[in-house]
Amino acid sequence: MKSQFAAAREFLRGAARRKDLVYILSKGKALMQQGIAHTSVVAVYQGRWADGVDTEWDSTAIAVPRLPAEKAIVVG
Repeated sequence: MKSQFAAAREFLRGAARRKDLVYILSKGKALMQQGIAHTSVVAVYQGRWADGVDTEWDSTAIAVPRLPAEKAIVVG
């Protein structure tokens, strides 16, 4: 059974930072229906959802480069 959080979101792309940490780009279905640009970056850490970052722009990709420093990059 889907959680309320998952049921209200459209999941777009993901990138694994470690085997127990994955970042996911998502959009709220209600905001999408209104045509409002946005993206939420959420995480699944050790099997649990974690809050991330909300943007006011549409993103299309996410990556986790290792060098020169490990970080998450969101592309819009």
